[in-house]
Amino acid sequence: QGDKGSGCVLAHNMGLGKTIQVITFLHTVVDNVKETPSTFELRRILILGPVNTMHNWKAEMARWLPDEGMLRCGKRLEVYVLD
Repeated sequence: QGDKGSGCVLAHNMGLGKTIQVITFLHTVVDNVKETPSTFELRRILILGPVNTMHNWKAEMARWLPDEGMLRCGKRLEVYVLD
C-alpha cells in the first residue's frame, strides 16, 4: 500500500507473456476490489485489441480459470469477444 507503482508495457512481440499478464491482472483486479457503499462496484472491464488475440485470451482464460471463471471472492469472470 502507498506504492504509486511504475506501470508496465505489454509489447506486441510473441512469447513475452502478454496472455498470462492480462489474465493475472484481470484476476487480481476483480479479486481485490472491495464492494462497499463507500467505493465503486466493478462490473465490467473493456480490453481492446486484435480480434485473434482476444479469441486466444478468451480460450486461455477458460483454460486457466477453474470452475467456469468463478473466483475465490465469489465473483465470476466472464469473457465476451465482439468481432
